[in-house]
Amino acid sequence: MNNNSSFIKKFLTYGVGKVLYTLVTLLLVPVYLQKVDINDYGILSLFLISVNVIFILTSFSISNVMIRGLNDEIFNGKNETKLISTSLYFLFILSVLLLILFKCAEDSLSLIIFNSIKYRKYIYILEIVAATRIFTQLFNGYFLAKGYSKKYVFLNLVNVISLAIINIYIIYYTKYSLHSIMLGYVYSGILTVIVGILNVVSKIKFIFDFKTLKYLISYGLPLGIASLFSYFINYGNRYFVVHLQDAAAVSILDVGQKIASLVGILLTNAFLTTFTPYYLKLFNEVSFEEFNKKINEIVKVFTFIFFAFSLSIVLFQDEVLNLLSKKDYLFSAQFVPFIILSNYLFVLFMILTAGTNIKKKTQIEMYITVFLFAISIGLNFVGIKLYGLYGAVFVQIILNFIGIIIIMFYNSRYFKLKIEFGKIFYLVLLFFALIIVKYLFVRFSIFQNGLISGFLIPSLLLIFFLLVNYKYLFFLKDKITSLIVKS
Repeated sequence: MNNNSSFIKKFLTYGVGKVLYTLVTLLLVPVYLQKVDINDYGILSLFLISVNVIFILTSFSISNVMIRGLNDEIFNGKNETKLISTSLYFLFILSVLLLILFKCAEDSLSLIIFNSIKYRKYIYILEIVAATRIFTQLFNGYFLAKGYSKKYVFLNLVNVISLAIINIYIIYYTKYSLHSIMLGYVYSGILTVIVGILNVVSKIKFIFDFKTLKYLISYGLPLGIASLFSYFINYGNRYFVVHLQDAAAVSILDVGQKIASLVGILLTNAFLTTFTPYYLKLFNEVSFEEFNKKINEIVKVFTFIFFAFSLSIVLFQDEVLNLLSKKDYLFSAQFVPFIILSNYLFVLFMILTAGTNIKKKTQIEMYITVFLFAISIGLNFVGIKLYGLYGAVFVQIILNFIGIIIIMFYNSRYFKLKIEFGKIFYLVLLFFALIIVKYLFVRFSIFQNGLISGFLIPSLLLIFFLLVNYKYLFFLKDKITSLIVKS
């Protein structure tokens, strides 16, 4: 089986966990939108984003540490046990210390996160949910590195099914409250961790090795900091919005992000999960010229499918929002195309950082993201202060674009990875052009019939997009088909 076919197979297998978890959390959104007040939904959004911030900051990119360590054959046999045991004990101790700290500083943290101290009872829950996610990612990283696909999928199925059942039970069969919803994430996380431990229990010993700890910190900390700032660049604007506007505005922005994240569910999360171990292995197996060629092929196919899915979402989103949510959230739709563009630029940035990971120069990625984080503070403050939610979205695009320029400059000197940006530009241009066409049909009421304007016109525009790009902007039909068939 060739490398591209192997990538597709792993993409389909290991993407399942990411897809299912995000899909379940997204499917719960319409329920939240019907049951939760718009301000409360904003608080819930800030809670979940803060969980991710804590997780990224304190996990030391543990999944990547597992993948890297086991792929480098640094940890085999007893050393493999050292890696798992030391990581598990260290992260547990760190989580307990942070839980104590959060409890002591709950008033201040509540004011920073929610712009009010009345939500301080949620602060300790933040750390517990983040801790369960850290341990889950430790197990996921081990399963990915060892090729234990069944265990990987099973663990993630436990996570998503338990989360769905617990949330549905809380919403429909108990006295609903935000606090109970947040506790639902705790119960689901604890159950998942227990299942994970049972699957690796033979590798857990009473071992705490300081050399292994040094490896975990030296490799994982730069990646963790880089990931934190990257996440903040894309989601940290919520904190500026709640302080400069209100929680309702956070809700509007979050619903727009959730709609755009459908592409992540269908494609992006699975792609990024699979891409890192794939290119690390590929780089050691083929020449650099062949490596560059195969990476470009994958990027082209990914980009084509990304914008095909994105366009289908944008063209039909108005009708879906009308069906699934209150009218308060309809304003979210106009931000979706720009959030999608920002998300794509972020993925492109992550692809271009392959060289820093291969050369074990992950601190370069950290420096770039620290710089972007620093300027994002000023840009978000000014942009949101002057232009509201539009400012938040466009600052997000600007920051990801600056990141791409910087990493391209690094690659031009140290890692000659070349991406065909011309075709990407034309694809983005066509994407927005067709969205404008749909807007003009709706704005000037060219067709009064809702079926024509809501479904027929978007369908025709999507078909046009697929025909043009399938033939002229990317691979010929037989090239794409061959990649799928060989998998």
